[in-house]
Amino acid sequence: MMKISKKNKRLNKELLNNKGFIKNDFEKKFSKSLKHCCLATATFLIGAVTISFSPKDHYFNPGVNYNSNFVVAHAGGALPGNDGKLSKYLNSIDGFYYYYKNGTRMFEYDLCFTSDNKLVGTHYFEYHGDFDFDNRISYEKYNNTKIEGKYTGINEDLLLELIQLYPDCKFIVDTKEKDETKVYLRLIDLANSRNVDISNGILPFVSSTEMLDVLNKKYNFKELMFTNYKNFYNTRRLLEIIKNCEKIKYLHIFPIDFFRIDIDELNRQGIRVFAHMDHSYKLKTPLRYGCSGIFSDDISENEFKDLYYPFLAKVLNIDKKIDFYDKYKNIKNYNPKNSVKYLPKIYCK
Repeated sequence: MMKISKKNKRLNKELLNNKGFIKNDFEKKFSKSLKHCCLATATFLIGAVTISFSPKDHYFNPGVNYNSNFVVAHAGGALPGNDGKLSKYLNSIDGFYYYYKNGTRMFEYDLCFTSDNKLVGTHYFEYHGDFDFDNRISYEKYNNTKIEGKYTGINEDLLLELIQLYPDCKFIVDTKEKDETKVYLRLIDLANSRNVDISNGILPFVSSTEMLDVLNKKYNFKELMFTNYKNFYNTRRLLEIIKNCEKIKYLHIFPIDFFRIDIDELNRQGIRVFAHMDHSYKLKTPLRYGCSGIFSDDISENEFKDLYYPFLAKVLNIDKKIDFYDKYKNIKNYNPKNSVKYLPKIYCK
């Protein structure tokens, strides 16, 4: 067996150490280069998304003008509660009367079935302690119960009456029932049995292509509103759905979609995008992203136009000839906030 000298052992050891040094040095440099590459890629992707879905200075929607409706009264609109603060999710007929008087012409109501298979207004049973999906109360009991001790809840009979009495309004029907189509089928059957035309008065709140197919087969609604809050479709998928159904004129979104979908492209297709904002503060945000409507608990159409129409007209390039503010041009130091009449402490029709 060949002996290895001490000198050779030392050289071999140094060689191995050098190899380790070279290897470690290479790994460090490679790791550093990889990090830089990943960071550059991430920066590029974030930049691309930011460029695509950041607010723009101007949008163009051929279907929007001053006479358009910009506000949907969410759950019929909020009213003063027993504690003096605004109570939302009332789904009351009182909310309709108040916000109608203040210019609102679009109303959203949440409907669900009673124990005797009739429709009444409730969001998540906030004002009906013994009423839930597993313990439904009767139609009569619902109608005999005042919300907050003073307001009358909407029901299927009152809804059909409103549609006939107020043809200038659109009623958006939402539901927390598992099978949403059953609610619309009930309304269609009821309307047909009473010879009431709901094709223009009801604006179906459609959450899926399956629901869309059913409603198109059952009734000839003139317009539809598609909502993205359950499926969170991307822009391409939304445009495909809209292209396949010309009746879709509105899209309902939540603020998270400001960054996810191309609202600018939807505007160019003539689609009115309504943002679900609930409260009236920070309403310039959806307008900056190209939305031309909002769902709100506590602002009326007139109040919205008082506060935001000039900004909206600028963003959407609305014809200045019909500028809402023309009537105030001779008023010195006019401040739109001073003209807003908020809800009274005690509601009266």
